[in-house]
This record gives sequence, C-alpha cells and structure tokens, in this order.
Amino acid sequence: MAAILIVDDLRSVRQVVKATVIKCFTNHTVSEAATADEAIKLAAKGKYDLLIVDWSATDNGQSRNLTSRLVRQQPELKVLVISDDIDLTERAAVLGYGALDKPLKIDSLAAQISASLA
Repeated sequence: MAAILIVDDLRSVRQVVKATVIKCFTNHTVSEAATADEAIKLAAKGKYDLLIVDWSATDNGQSRNLTSRLVRQQPELKVLVISDDIDLTERAAVLGYGALDKPLKIDSLAAQISASLA
C-alpha cells in the first residue's frame, strides 16, 4: 500500500487525480492539499511514497520549492509533476521526476503513477 499526496491549487484537478488513484489502485491512500503550506503540514504528520504536484509558472516557484523540501525530508519520496507549462514538465523530467502535461489524460496519469511507484 502506498501513501500519495496530491498538491494542486485547483480542486477539480485534485479530484480527478484522486478518483484515478482510487479507481486504478484500490489499496493506496490519498491525501490532498491546495497549497504548499497545507502539504507541509500533512507531510509533517506522516510519510508519503508519492508526491503528485502541480508545478505552476504563476506560483513564483513555491511548488518547486515544496518539492525540493519534501524530497530533502523524505529522500525516498517519488515525485510526479503535472503542469500546463511544457518547460516545467521538461525540467521535472531532467531532475528525474515523472512528468505529465495538462490537460491530464486518465490512462497516462494511471501509467505514470504505476511507473513512479514501481
């Protein structure tokens, strides 16, 4: 069983990701955060296996800073970056993170989650 933390400011995106995890991976647990601060509080309470995080070009680097912070705290944490900015998903891939462009495709999302947790 894997613990997954979803961080995206859009509730609709969090819901799609969560629904995909629940449908495709019935034994995983899912937590959600709308902000970096919420994510930090959740991560302080428990260990996560996978961080699914939106890297936005408009958040002044907060999502990227959050990712770095959580990976430093939990070096074994796997990361899947989602973004509507192709430059950011390319940067995530260079860092060794999984990366998906928005809009999300459910089959691609499920495949990336599976690959990230393998």
